[in-house]
Amino acid sequence: MAEPGQYHLLLVADDPDQSELFSLVLKRAGYRVTAIMTGEEALEQIAARPFDLILTDYMLPDFNGDVLIERVRRQGIRTKIIMMSNHVDVVQIARDSKADAYYRKDDIFQLVRLVESFLPSNGTHVASSA
Repeated sequence: MAEPGQYHLLLVADDPDQSELFSLVLKRAGYRVTAIMTGEEALEQIAARPFDLILTDYMLPDFNGDVLIERVRRQGIRTKIIMMSNHVDVVQIARDSKADAYYRKDDIFQLVRLVESFLPSNGTHVASSA
């Protein structure tokens, strides 16, 4: 498998403690992580550079993750997106929003496995190493 450090992830999470934990675990797994807190910041980051994978909370301070996904898709961006939530209906929310997968925020190691499952083992990635 390709070294995961070449993969650049966008993490959109409004809880600073959770964002720090997720970032730390993903960075220790070898990924580059850009962590931000709002949907608007996410749209700005996505417009500025490509990401290999996007992880977004459902509940964000400015608009929900399903709205973020809809706006990203409307721009023609096909990057895989994982919806994260502890909401009881996270599976349905992820399906309705056209997220590629969902993560119920209860097992941090499951998050790493989920991320690994979306990144190609042949080393193909869209984000530059700069």
